[in-house]
Amino acid sequence: AGLVLAGNLTMANLKVIRKTGLPFILIGDLLDAPPGPVDFDIITTDDYEFTRAGIKYLIDSGRRKILFIRVTLGCYPWEARQLNGYKEALREAGIPFDRNLVLDTGDTAETGYTTARVFLEKNIPFDAVACSGFGRAKLEQIKKAFNEKNIKMPEAAIQVVSGNIQGMTAVAPDDREFGKTAFNRLYQRLTDPAWEPERIIEPYKIFVSQAKE
Repeated sequence: AGLVLAGNLTMANLKVIRKTGLPFILIGDLLDAPPGPVDFDIITTDDYEFTRAGIKYLIDSGRRKILFIRVTLGCYPWEARQLNGYKEALREAGIPFDRNLVLDTGDTAETGYTTARVFLEKNIPFDAVACSGFGRAKLEQIKKAFNEKNIKMPEAAIQVVSGNIQGMTAVAPDDREFGKTAFNRLYQRLTDPAWEPERIIEPYKIFVSQAKE
C-alpha cells in the first residue's frame, strides 16, 4: 500500500519512486534535495542539536579540548550544522573554538588513517574525541594511526548524529521510534483525508556505553 524508504537517497531515486504511484515516506533527508517545501513526509534528525548535545555531554564530564573528527564531503548542509553545534556547545561553556581540533577525514576508511597520522604529528593536545558521520571501519583506521604513534585514544569518546559504532557512547535517535513514526505517518497518509506533509524531527537520546573503547 505504501513505501518506507531509508538510506542515501537522491533526487534521481525519488524520480523512480514516484513512478510506482505509491505513497511513501523518507527516513532521512535526500542527499541533494533542493530547498523548499515537499509533498511527502520526511523523518530526520537535528544535526545541530545532536552535535551540540554530544559536545556538551563531554564538557559536563570535565573535558575542555575536544577533538571533533568528521567526514566533511563539502557539499552536504548537515556538515555545516554539525560544526555549528560543536561551536555552540563550546561557546556556551566559555571555551574558545580551535580549528586545529576539527579533523576532516574524507570519505574512506583509509583517508581516516592518513588524516589521523598527519594530525598526530602536530602534537596538538586534546582530552576527548567526538566522531561524526562514519562507522567502525574508519574508527579502526584512526585507532591504527594512534597505536603507531603510541598514543592512547581518550576514554572520553562519543559518536554524534549516528550511533552505529558498537561500544561507543552515542547521541542518536532511537531507531525503533523512527520505525514507529514512519509507519504511523504513512498509515495516516493512507487513511486521513486531512493529511499534510511534514518534516518530522526525531528527538535525540544519549546511549551511554558500559564498555571502554
